[in-house]
Amino acid sequence: MNGNKGERDNAGNKPAKTHYPSRNNEKIQYILIIITFILLIATPVFFIININQVITDTAISSYQTNELEIVREASRGIQEYVYVQTEVLGRKDISNIELEVFKKYVAPIHLLKSGNAWMYAPDHVVFDQSADLPVEFRGRSMAEIFALQSKNGASHYEDMTFDVTNAREGVGYYVWLPEKGREIAAWTPVKVGNYTWTIGLSTPLTEILDANNASSQVAQFRDIILFGIIIALILLTIWIGTDRRRREAEEALQEGERKYRRALFDRSGDSIYLLGLDDANPGKIIDANRAAAEMHGYSIEELQTLNVTDLETPESAKEAPERFRRIKKGEWILGETTHRKKDGTVFPVEYSGGLLEFGTDQYVLAIDRDISERKRASDALKQATKKLSLLNYITFNDIQNAIHTIDGYLELGKTSSTEKEREDYRERQVEAVQTITRSLNFAKSYQDLGIKPPAWQDVNQSFLYAISHLDFLSVRHTTSLSGLEIFADPLLETVFLNLSDNVLKHGKTATQVSMSYTETPSGLTLVFRDNGVGIPHELKKGIFIRKLGSQKGNGLYLAREILSITGITITENGTPGEGARFEIVVPKGEYRFTGTGEK
Repeated sequence: MNGNKGERDNAGNKPAKTHYPSRNNEKIQYILIIITFILLIATPVFFIININQVITDTAISSYQTNELEIVREASRGIQEYVYVQTEVLGRKDISNIELEVFKKYVAPIHLLKSGNAWMYAPDHVVFDQSADLPVEFRGRSMAEIFALQSKNGASHYEDMTFDVTNAREGVGYYVWLPEKGREIAAWTPVKVGNYTWTIGLSTPLTEILDANNASSQVAQFRDIILFGIIIALILLTIWIGTDRRRREAEEALQEGERKYRRALFDRSGDSIYLLGLDDANPGKIIDANRAAAEMHGYSIEELQTLNVTDLETPESAKEAPERFRRIKKGEWILGETTHRKKDGTVFPVEYSGGLLEFGTDQYVLAIDRDISERKRASDALKQATKKLSLLNYITFNDIQNAIHTIDGYLELGKTSSTEKEREDYRERQVEAVQTITRSLNFAKSYQDLGIKPPAWQDVNQSFLYAISHLDFLSVRHTTSLSGLEIFADPLLETVFLNLSDNVLKHGKTATQVSMSYTETPSGLTLVFRDNGVGIPHELKKGIFIRKLGSQKGNGLYLAREILSITGITITENGTPGEGARFEIVVPKGEYRFTGTGEK
């Protein structure tokens, strides 16, 4: 988009809009197909999960019923045995009785290969034949043991420990070690006199399922359905691959176009933005290129959080609604405005923008260009033209006055009565001719002013070039200017040449010259100073004024004129007897530091 509304090509036709097909439709199509496929395979998977759960629950329920019957039967035998030993026979060695009970009634009833049979008193473990029970757990209650084991992954034991502590019957499961999985348990209390124990059985769920042939049943269902899913996946993959190959030729061309457009976007020297155009927030920065970020001092990510009006000055931002209104009407707009950098620096820009459509979505394509240099050059050219016009006028008047003087003395010479008068008139004529010569010489030194546009110039380099034309061997020079550039007329070197030449001609005792700078809120001050005799107070006001008809004394006038082209001023405020001190004030925005030296 690079023209006004209604622009036509060479044949007189309006340029056709280019529409690039979106990949959204393709993505939606694939998503719907994949969702359908997932739904199709979800049904058998859900069926397997349910079958597995039903078989597992049935096996657990059946096994827990058997475990509970076994421990109940064992508890009755234990109750009779303990009663006889304690009440009938009067034995008091309860620890030995517990060991006898465990060996005779508990140990024999453990089920399957890894099943455990255990016997707990409310406050301690009586005995546990499990190989994975550490020595430090022996003699502790069930609650204490599981609390210690929890760091190794034990879980879901709270109900069982509560029942054991309170001598209650129950069934459930617990996890002793994560790698063993769930262990299905059943327990029942045994009470004899003042003594209470809990008898329990526990078996890993995997062994229960294997013993009931449940695992093989689930595996058969799983294998059949998995085979069907694999076949379906193969068919789906073949279809998607075929469809993708059909689209590759189209996408290759479109991808090439996208990369080319993105490369132009990123590598353009102008700032380019993609802006939103919705009514809620028109001008929201959707995307921006590297040039836009660098021009405003932001990162691209920071720009994407802003509105384009945030980059403008308040006066410029007021015009934004009208610009968006024109763009919505289909106009391609052009103009100049002012922008503001992240650090607050204001600078002029030239902008253009127009409507960009992607399907039903509308955006603004905006292009900005920093025209600070062009503005500076234009303003400097106007200033130089004005000064040259004034020079031409003054020089013309000087020469015209001198010619009138010559003409007058020629007439007087014709009527002169004595040789002495005629000689005096001839001397006056010679002086007038010398005045013309001096005016022409001054004009010659001034003629290059403004011929070339102003540019950024290295101050230190310009100063060193200037003194290289002079005999400066007897004068030491020091500078603190590395990396400093100012925007000035190319004759900046002449400014330093005239200042340095004055040191040699009028400084008399000068042995040192220095150049330095200081920054202020309004700009930067360059200081040129020497340690000579200085300038008397009564002469200070006239050093920058042009001496009409004079061969000498116009160097500082020329220096002032050269600097003023770009708004730079020069004054002298040295102390007589201590040396001259010239201050060159550079406005803010007309100087910069390149980073090649100290600031």
